[in-house]
Parts: sequence; C-alpha cells; structure tokens
Amino acid sequence: MSVVRAQTETLAIRELDVGHTHLAHRAIRTLRTAYEDERRFAEHVDNVLRPAGFARGL
Repeated sequence: MSVVRAQTETLAIRELDVGHTHLAHRAIRTLRTAYEDERRFAEHVDNVLRPAGFARGL
C-alpha cells in the first residue's frame, strides 16, 4: 500500500494525553496483535505504562 499526500498537507506528530490514548489503538494493534480491545489497551497504557515510564511495555 502506498500513501500519496498533497504537497500542501502538513503532518504533525504529537504525544497523546491521557484520555486520548485510544486514538493510537489501531496503529499499535497492527504491530502488537495482543492488544485486541481498545478500551483495555487505553487503560493499560494510561494506568500502567505511563506511570512506569511508558514505551517499554508496548
């Protein structure tokens, strides 16, 4: 699959705050198939991984 973007379109990468973690579920699910449930994924990230320093658990 290829993605073609208009030259005028700008992409931004930003950190997702607590309460918006669910927005990352589709992308993470592609890479980490164990994260099937969006709600459980967001709860795990917000309640376990963030307090522990985050990305190591993904």
